Amino acid sequence: MRPDLDLPALREEFDVSLTALREALEVLSAKGIIDARQERGTFVTPRSSWNVLDGDVTRWRSAGPVDVELLEDLGEVRSIAVPALDVVTSEVVNGVSS
Repeated sequence: MRPDLDLPALREEFDVSLTALREALEVLSAKGIIDARQERGTFVTPRSSWNVLDGDVTRWRSAGPVDVELLEDLGEVRSIAVPALDVVTSEVVNGVSS
């Protein structure tokens, strides 16, 4: 997105309503893909700021060539999740309730 492109210009370029455009920008912001600040503008953030736990973000990042940073991020998530899942699985198998 060009920094000098205002909302009406984006609305016209994509042929959508201002409401739809604002909602799309909110979604991208929630996913960490853009950073919108009053009086500063809206900018695409570095991929390292994107929410790797968001299914859409992971799908988009994995759609292209091998993304080493994505693989490292997913490895980190795995190293956190697997031990916790092992504990829960053990409790279920052994009939222990939390």
